[in-house]
Amino acid sequence: MEVVISKLNDILTEINKLKPENGFRKFVGIINRAQAIAPHAFPFNSKHGGTLSSILKRFDTVFKKLSETDIHDLANAIQIMIDELEIEQYQGTNSGMKNRKTKLSDDVDNKKDKNYNSKIFVVHGHNELMKQETARILEKLKLQPIILHEQVNSGDTVIEKFVKHADVGFAVVLLSADDYGYTKGESNAKAKLRARQNVILELGYFMGKLGRDKVVAIFEQGTNFEKPSDINGVVYISYTPNEKGWQLELAKEIKAAGYQIDVNML
Repeated sequence: MEVVISKLNDILTEINKLKPENGFRKFVGIINRAQAIAPHAFPFNSKHGGTLSSILKRFDTVFKKLSETDIHDLANAIQIMIDELEIEQYQGTNSGMKNRKTKLSDDVDNKKDKNYNSKIFVVHGHNELMKQETARILEKLKLQPIILHEQVNSGDTVIEKFVKHADVGFAVVLLSADDYGYTKGESNAKAKLRARQNVILELGYFMGKLGRDKVVAIFEQGTNFEKPSDINGVVYISYTPNEKGWQLELAKEIKAAGYQIDVNML
């Protein structure tokens, strides 16, 4: 196969040197050589023989007139033959190479799955302590917290950056009491504490992307805090600073989602 690929590359080099005004004889000779080589590398009924023949038939042999299109089509046909042979060569023909390729592929997939499964996206508001506590808990569990503002921008917009890093298997959404809200017809005396709008948006995003069983919402404990409505099925955990209970609840939910963690590490 190496010899065939080498000869086809030589032919391709000759084609690229052809000029319409003086290359008609070489053009016919090159096609004849390619047609002679093809059976040694491809089945007798492969498409390549037919392609070469059609290019030769289209070429005006009566007036010995060669066009740029003829040259381009022949070069493209030869390049396709080379590409197919190189791919076949890479794939290998013996079982030993196939087994090595399979093992390499499995190793890559396992590594990818391991990295994927270790990532937990942390959606947060303005409560810095709440965010830091959550991140440290995840690290204790040998997981990787993904906090958006800690990731490199790479020239992306906020939404592009968010989507790029949202390729995770689980999300923890921190509903900290950052805003006030109340119904339009009510007075501000009726206002209740709420999470920020971007946090609610990202909560909905991960519910749709991962499913409700892969999302946990942790809300800041308080009598005047209003949780989002119409999202039944999402687990809510009440947060109290430096308190062990919510940490254990979070770890149990992550474990229930299929993550291999040791809750005793908290």
